[in-house]
Amino acid sequence: MMARSLKQMTALAFAAGVAVLVNAAPAKAALNVTYNTSVKFTYTGGLVNAPIVLVNGPLTSTVQFGASILTYTGTTGSADLPTPAGFGELKLSGGTGTFHDLAFELTITQIAPPATPPSAKFTSLTLHGTVTASQNQNGELKLIFNSPLIKTLLVSSPYAGSVTYEVFQPAGNGRIPASTSGSGLSINGQISGVVPEPGAVALALTGLPLIGLVTWRRTRKSVI
Repeated sequence: MMARSLKQMTALAFAAGVAVLVNAAPAKAALNVTYNTSVKFTYTGGLVNAPIVLVNGPLTSTVQFGASILTYTGTTGSADLPTPAGFGELKLSGGTGTFHDLAFELTITQIAPPATPPSAKFTSLTLHGTVTASQNQNGELKLIFNSPLIKTLLVSSPYAGSVTYEVFQPAGNGRIPASTSGSGLSINGQISGVVPEPGAVALALTGLPLIGLVTWRRTRKSVI
């Protein structure tokens, strides 16, 4: 039997080495992310008698209808994934006021590592209702998000990966309590995501030529 050429043996060895890496279980590393949250309030209705004041900021946003003020306070967090996460809080203060056609958009911006796109946006159904000091069941303000509530950002790094943000529908049917209760409505969720272990990838790539060489030598002996 004629011995195979060196070129053929090298190609065969390299292919065998690649097959070993592909079939191996991919090592994963925990990913640490830093993010912040913000909210944009938008009035979508027509003219109303009550005065309307909208202030949208990088971390804190407020909207006022009549004597009632709704305040969103954002957060900045950093954690290893996967992890439960808080995405801010809504509170009502002041006196009685009637809210009209108020849109709510939550933005979660990933600061590190860089991601594409850099942020995930979640919107709510229109908030409306009459707010009283006691927030009784006859007049209440609710926050209910539109779906989908799961969005993924791609990590910009030498190793392909992704980060997934999930926002949970608020507890208590989305009811926003008055500030007299001492607490607001927390917006919570989950962040998950992994990237290939850099050390494992580097080790695998370093060992690829060796795997190919050993396979080539064994194949060469069998055909001589």
